[in-house]
Amino acid sequence: MRMKIIIRVLLVVCLLTFNSLVYFTNVALGVSNPVVEVTPNVISEKADYKVSFKISKDLSEGDAITIYFPSDSKIPCSSCNPWINKSNLKVNDTFCKLDGKGNTAERTVEMYSPISIKAGSDVTVFMARDAGIRNPSNEGTYSLRIKTTNEPDEVFSSPYEIGKSTVSKPKVELDNYLVGKEASYTITLNAGPVYKLFGGVDSFTVYFPEGTEVPNIMHSQAILVNDKKVDEVVGYIESRKVEFIIPEDIQPASQVKIEFTLQAGIKNPKKSDFYTLFVCSSRDPITVESYNYAIIDSTAVSTSLVLNPTAPDGENGWYKSLPTVSLFPQASVKSNIKTYYKIDNGDFSEYSNPIILTEGKHKLDYYSVLIDYGFVEPVKSKEFKIDETPPILTLTEPQSDVTVSQSNFVLKGNAKDSNSMKLFVDDKQVALNNNGDFAFETHLAVGENLFDIFAFDEAGNLVKIERKVVLSTVVPKIIVIGPVNWQQIVGPHVLVSGKVDVPSDVTINDQPVAVDDAGNFKLELDLSNVNGGLFVIKIVATSKENGLKNEDFISIIYSPKPKETVIKLVINSNVAIEDDQSLTLDVAPYIDP
Repeated sequence: MRMKIIIRVLLVVCLLTFNSLVYFTNVALGVSNPVVEVTPNVISEKADYKVSFKISKDLSEGDAITIYFPSDSKIPCSSCNPWINKSNLKVNDTFCKLDGKGNTAERTVEMYSPISIKAGSDVTVFMARDAGIRNPSNEGTYSLRIKTTNEPDEVFSSPYEIGKSTVSKPKVELDNYLVGKEASYTITLNAGPVYKLFGGVDSFTVYFPEGTEVPNIMHSQAILVNDKKVDEVVGYIESRKVEFIIPEDIQPASQVKIEFTLQAGIKNPKKSDFYTLFVCSSRDPITVESYNYAIIDSTAVSTSLVLNPTAPDGENGWYKSLPTVSLFPQASVKSNIKTYYKIDNGDFSEYSNPIILTEGKHKLDYYSVLIDYGFVEPVKSKEFKIDETPPILTLTEPQSDVTVSQSNFVLKGNAKDSNSMKLFVDDKQVALNNNGDFAFETHLAVGENLFDIFAFDEAGNLVKIERKVVLSTVVPKIIVIGPVNWQQIVGPHVLVSGKVDVPSDVTINDQPVAVDDAGNFKLELDLSNVNGGLFVIKIVATSKENGLKNEDFISIIYSPKPKETVIKLVINSNVAIEDDQSLTLDVAPYIDP
């Protein structure tokens, strides 16, 4: 029993070893990654076959490449004539130099490379449809096999599809994608790859989706095929089906444009959604579903406006700081979107970056466009009032803090702003004339009077000036130290001195006099040019604080000494000197003994 188990294990090991050797042999001896393209990939039709793969061993000129076609494929060869013309065979875009060889029974084609190809290279073989190879007669997924002289193991290709002949997947475009609206429909597709359509004989049929309104009568001139009016509309309505005869021949696989103009009277469904329609031709009767297209409502795109600051930060709906505007479009369908805006009477520009508005009153218009649908959002608008500059306030009287002596006082100045504004002195509004000038009359109280003059505009921007006006009624007191009233003055000078009790400017007989910090003043008056008698001294003190004046008068008696006359005589000379003047005497002086 134990021996039997050992024998079985050895057999399994040998089997696994054999399979591994086969696998590695296949890897080493087979081509890799074959990919097949069939045109047309339609059942029972002659077709172009292109097979691409990679070789791991050199392929020399004249080496064979053998292709095994799947069951039900037709190879147009016989035992008496197996040859396939070399003009229908290519290797890496080079026509073969030798005819290929077909085998109907084994469904193989053997072709001979016209060039040498290095190991590790890509190889593409091409067999034209004129070679007569027909696709299988049944729809399905197929795979073929391939080998070369130096890589003899057959390798399966990736799968490929063989189906019935149909038109290509249609693409649908409308001139108006709005729900419930009449629209022109443009449908583009390729005709089936096999059959030619004949003008005046063959037809196309279009099945519109549920909800689409198709009129009971549709004139043939409302339908165009490749920009030409169709000959006849032969059936429609009950199932939203429209069939029409084509006006001219259409070659296989060629592009076709079908247009239902606005005259066709087709209306879009009343519900926004994605829709598809179906198309077929009389030669390719299998209906093919289109790419989907959207029917949208008026809210398909909506542009939101985002502000910073989010709301007016001033009074009465004004912004006191320059707002930044950002535009964000949102769409209910997938589409390229562009957003446009304009300010005031400017032109619309494409939006790309946030917009910073300037001072003033502005109107911002904006909208977005669904580029893929040609849908334009109705223009939206928002108005802005922006004023970040306070009024200009100037106080001309007084220009600085001041002390006055009169209780009646007038504040004067000017206030200006680009918008409406108000001016207040404390809690009282003051009128402005057309130039912005103002005058505010007030009655001062003795002492300090504080005034707040402020102007603010409609946006709430404020400018303020503070001014102090002191009402002082103190009159300087003059204390005269000397001379005293009616004092007799003999000499030619008199010293006038005194004192004031508040800082003042002092004049004596209109001559300014220095006053020290203690209020003392003095001045020596020259009386030499004054005749004797009564002389009045006038002292005036003017308060430096409020300008009030006080006067004092001192009367003195000026009694100058009599004037002496000096005569100089010279003995025995009749010339004498009197007050520096020469006199001639009648008789010269002499000394009497």
